[in-house]
Amino acid sequence: MSVVDQDQGLPALKATISVLGRFHAFYLARSLQDAGYLDRLITSYPVFETVKYGVDPAHIRSLLIHELAARAWRKLPAPLRRLHDITYQNFTAFDWNVARRLTESSSVFVGWSGSSLRSLRRAKALGMTTFLERGSSHMLYQQELIAEEYALNGLTYEGHHPGITERELIEYETADHVCVPSEFVRRSFIERGFSADKLLVNP
Repeated sequence: MSVVDQDQGLPALKATISVLGRFHAFYLARSLQDAGYLDRLITSYPVFETVKYGVDPAHIRSLLIHELAARAWRKLPAPLRRLHDITYQNFTAFDWNVARRLTESSSVFVGWSGSSLRSLRRAKALGMTTFLERGSSHMLYQQELIAEEYALNGLTYEGHHPGITERELIEYETADHVCVPSEFVRRSFIERGFSADKLLVNP
C-alpha cells in the first residue's frame, strides 16, 4: 500500500537518487530532503564527504569501493591506464549494487547516465517513475563532436569502451524521462530522433 499525503490525498513522493561520483546529485538530494521527499541517496562518495552538502547521513548509502577503484585507476601512469580501462566494469558493478538495494519505499528513481541501466529496469519493475540525468549532449552527438575536434588538430579520437555507449543508449529509451541541462543538449537528442516528450530541460 502506498504512502499517502494526508493533506491532499495524493501518493507521497519519495525519491531514491543514484550517482557514481557527485555531480549535482548532492544538491538535488538536499533539495528533496528539505521538501521531505528524499528516501535515499546512493553514491560512491563516503558518508563523511556527502554530509558536507547538507544531506542527513540517515539518507545516505555509500558504495565507497567504486570511488576508490576509480581514483586508484586514475592515479596509474597513462601507459598502464591504456592497457585496461576499468570504467566500464566500474559503471556496471556500481549499477548492479544499486539495483539490488532498491526497494518499494521509493516512488521515484533518479539515476545518472552510464551507470543506471540495471537500476532503471529494477526501479520500473518496482513501479517507480524513472528519471535519467544526462549532463552532456546525446552520447552519439558528443562522440561525433569530439572526433571532429580531434581531427582538426591532427589527432585520432579512440573513444571509450563501446559497452558504455551501448548501455547509455538503452538507458535513454528505458527511462520515463531524461533530464538535460540546456536547450543545446535537448536539440542534440531530438536530432537523433529522440522523443521531445521524454526530455526535461533543467538549466
